[in-house]
Amino acid sequence: MGTRGLYGFRTRGKRRGTYNHRGSYPEGLGRQIVKFIKNLDSDQIKVMLERIAALIWVKETDIPSEEERKYYQDKRFENQCWKDNDDWYQLMYPHQDGKALQLILDGWMKHMIDDSDFVLDGSWSGSWAYFIDFEKKEMEVWDSGYWVADVKFEELSEEAMTENNFSLENVLEQGRAKMQVPF
Repeated sequence: MGTRGLYGFRTRGKRRGTYNHRGSYPEGLGRQIVKFIKNLDSDQIKVMLERIAALIWVKETDIPSEEERKYYQDKRFENQCWKDNDDWYQLMYPHQDGKALQLILDGWMKHMIDDSDFVLDGSWSGSWAYFIDFEKKEMEVWDSGYWVADVKFEELSEEAMTENNFSLENVLEQGRAKMQVPF
């Protein structure tokens, strides 16, 4: 099994995230997110703020309407693994691993699956989460249900995104861990 996690956004103090099935450790998903953020200019950050505010959050088992399904299929969102793409999870599955960030910026992704309750189902241990706050220009990093860091955009670097730098064990040694559940 891969390293599961969440990535999403913090807006006005509220966190929403979507499930990521594998590669969620800092050297994987963390670096993908950092690379995306570091390539944004100030105008694109403003666009991300607007588009994130307009996102429609859905549950993975909800059924998209025919119009919604057609919208995403026309943009080649359909998942080749499932012929029907009956629910949001099947429709959006190919766009895990942080791929949604560019699609949001480009104006193509209008929905995201809200898997925020993933951290409450008892399976959080060993999982990573990243919440991007485009208003404050910082990213939260969580390990196993514990906050481990707030990193300003200007301080982000792909090289620093290592499990060693953000592991819960190291952060606990430094006395930095906060609340257990981020919601």
